[in-house]
Amino acid sequence: MKVVWIVNFLLPDVCEKLDLPKPVLGGWIYSQLKAINESNNSIELFVIAPFKCGKVETYHLNNVTYILIPCTNNMIYQEKLEHQFKKINDTINPDFVHIHGTEYPFSLAYINACPSVKYAVSLQGLLSNYVKYYYGGIKFMKLIFNTSIRDIARNDTIFDQKKRMLKRSIYEKEILKKSKYVLGYTFYDKSITYAINSELKYFKINDILRDEFYNNFWVHENCIPYSIFISQGHYPIKGLHKMILALPTIIKKFPKTMLYVSGVKIISKYAWNINAYSNYINELIYKLKLENNINFVGVLNPSQMCEQFLKANVYVNPSCIENSPNSVCEAQLLGVPCVASNVGGTDDLITNGVNGYLYRFEEDEILALRIIDFFSDLDNTRRISNNARELALVRHNKINNTKNILSIYNDILKD
Repeated sequence: MKVVWIVNFLLPDVCEKLDLPKPVLGGWIYSQLKAINESNNSIELFVIAPFKCGKVETYHLNNVTYILIPCTNNMIYQEKLEHQFKKINDTINPDFVHIHGTEYPFSLAYINACPSVKYAVSLQGLLSNYVKYYYGGIKFMKLIFNTSIRDIARNDTIFDQKKRMLKRSIYEKEILKKSKYVLGYTFYDKSITYAINSELKYFKINDILRDEFYNNFWVHENCIPYSIFISQGHYPIKGLHKMILALPTIIKKFPKTMLYVSGVKIISKYAWNINAYSNYINELIYKLKLENNINFVGVLNPSQMCEQFLKANVYVNPSCIENSPNSVCEAQLLGVPCVASNVGGTDDLITNGVNGYLYRFEEDEILALRIIDFFSDLDNTRRISNNARELALVRHNKINNTKNILSIYNDILKD
């Protein structure tokens, strides 16, 4: 069986070959690739990715053929890619094409160039729904007031960003309308894709996570007491501002509370790096006098991310919209006590009070009390931690999830 994968970034094997930094996001894609590759099956894998190169580059690494396509801007549709995709498809003659994520129009050029091929789409974020929540509940005038010179100079205001996401969501709908199969995680993503294309054949999958998260587990005695960890917070959808609004209530009860935020640092002393959301976050921090209670730890590699999870007393996912947040899955697999906003498909991962806590995104008061509960009641914290890890080990079982994806591939082949 010949299967073409289309991904939106370079996977670790290619990065190592080209002496480039390995990606810190999308680890589940590479984990799935490795699992399929090691499963002693007859699948021949070809991975196509965009890359800023002068011509098509091909590498054969670890039984996988990687094909890098010249692409300077993956945010916009590039019709010139169609010719390259047609040539590649005619050469490989795949049984079907597996598209990983609909957030970028790169894969749409393949679909338009080769409309008769079978296409299966793995869902990640769903921009056509995400775009409705882009401002994260922040008042419109507040965003205008905090717009920076940097935003205007780069045509990158938060309003410009939303427009670009809206444009990409149109391409996303086209990808889903022109595909036949979809691989999803939650009732939420099944609902959104059904509304776009009710003819799609839906397959339920679970991710294989990064190795580090199977080989470690959280112990309360080893964590930093009263510490909270958030894995992303660089734009409003991720809800960092709601976590900050909850902090004063927590600090009243536990003055030593510390919030650690990983990912792209949005706080900078340089004006050319400050955008509207950064300004708003800065405003909240100084207004609420939280300068000594927040630490932005920067972008972390998988080992560092795992270590940061294990040091946390509580992990929080305060997003205003999510599908199946992998950060929650990783926290649960480690057994880190988790609080998450009840949005999108998150309630497919967390049963409130059983393996974590859920709250309404708007209600940061409830978020605060849930965290206080974890800080205060060690017996309950351990119970929820154990439940989370036990359930996550089943959900992210490498052997079962590999068998499932191979079964789906066979179903697609026979259909």
